[in-house]
Amino acid sequence: MLLHIANAQPGVDDASAVRSTLAFLGRHEKWENEKPYRIRHVPADGFPQTNFIIERHEVNIYDMRAFIPSLSLERNGFEVHRIESKMEYEDFADPQMIMDVYNEEVRTCVKRVLNAKEVHCLDSELRKRHESFPISTGQSYSFGQPNMLTHIDVTLESTQEIIREIYGSAAEEILKGRILCVTVWKPLKGPVRDWPLALCDATTLDVTNDVVPSDVIYRKFVAENCLIHYNKAQKWYYLGDQDPSEVLIFKAVDSESDENARCAHGSFPLPLDSTRGEILPRESIDARVLVMYADMQYPEVEPWST
Repeated sequence: MLLHIANAQPGVDDASAVRSTLAFLGRHEKWENEKPYRIRHVPADGFPQTNFIIERHEVNIYDMRAFIPSLSLERNGFEVHRIESKMEYEDFADPQMIMDVYNEEVRTCVKRVLNAKEVHCLDSELRKRHESFPISTGQSYSFGQPNMLTHIDVTLESTQEIIREIYGSAAEEILKGRILCVTVWKPLKGPVRDWPLALCDATTLDVTNDVVPSDVIYRKFVAENCLIHYNKAQKWYYLGDQDPSEVLIFKAVDSESDENARCAHGSFPLPLDSTRGEILPRESIDARVLVMYADMQYPEVEPWST
């Protein structure tokens, strides 16, 4: 029997807990016949952009910093690593530098950590919290905002379709080997004391009853992720005072064990603490990364575009 983090470190994490709110997909009988969806553009003819039912629940969220050495991507679904980036803060305003420099740093880190044959950055998103967030201005934001709704980034089936789309004739050979999809999450400024990321210890997530596939509808592509029902058995963690060299690596897909160690996550408001000093609006970049293990010659491909 695998122990979750708190049981592995009895009594230590209780003092590190903060009480805050996470957003979940509400339990409802309509999900028996209707699939949750969200359209990532404004649909025509007033069609509803989403059918989500959202519930908010107060939860304890524990600081994982004391447990970093014992974290396991295979068991808990997330780990903490370092990327000493050549990128300065200002460089992240340049999409080409992100592609040429930062994505390569991510590839190198993930390939080393996971001992993969090939690693490919699918995409990345800059998030800079607007001063009005979480209250909407009614206008489009220039950057992505923290995502409050707990979710898993992508499903195995959707990942397989993405591989077929970008790798073409080489895809079936790739899919004979193990594939993972992980996210690498890095703050641009630190320490993070504003809307940090909460991650669910995968050993406490009931995949059968609390994980619901959901469609993410782009103009040219329909992807699939998973939304999360609240369960009091879930154990949530964040990395207190995360600095820009610290990256969270967390798993969405593993073709060898897709029912286990998938990391649900979402952002939450960190309770104010006057002893913590200046609180900067959160700025971060998250990269979704394909991790492949088939022993073959991999073709050069372009970043995936939705």
